[in-house]
Amino acid sequence: MCFCGPNYIILQKIKIKENALVARFAAHNLSSSNVAIVFGKTIYLHGVTRNQFLQQTPWVRHEVAHVLQYKRHGFLPFLFLYIVSWIKNGYYNNRFEVEARANENNTSILNSVIFVK
Repeated sequence: MCFCGPNYIILQKIKIKENALVARFAAHNLSSSNVAIVFGKTIYLHGVTRNQFLQQTPWVRHEVAHVLQYKRHGFLPFLFLYIVSWIKNGYYNNRFEVEARANENNTSILNSVIFVK
């Protein structure tokens, strides 16, 4: 995180990793050619470059929502809650996926993040 601007806005630093093995595994399991998966403050990509991903704003917002969920709940608690919700409700109705999809149109969600290498 960094302190920026006159009001000292705290920005969440997010890394993006291309050609990630974990994203490739997710792509295989989801039968999808393009996948982004988040662990903590890192978005892992498969089948899409960093630049291609960043040009798809709704998708970026969706994944940033997951980063903020990790921040809100903590790394291990979030993983536990996510898995429990997935088991109970399925992937599409998982409460964290519902929240992330709702943020795909949230024009302010990217105001508090910065993408780093």
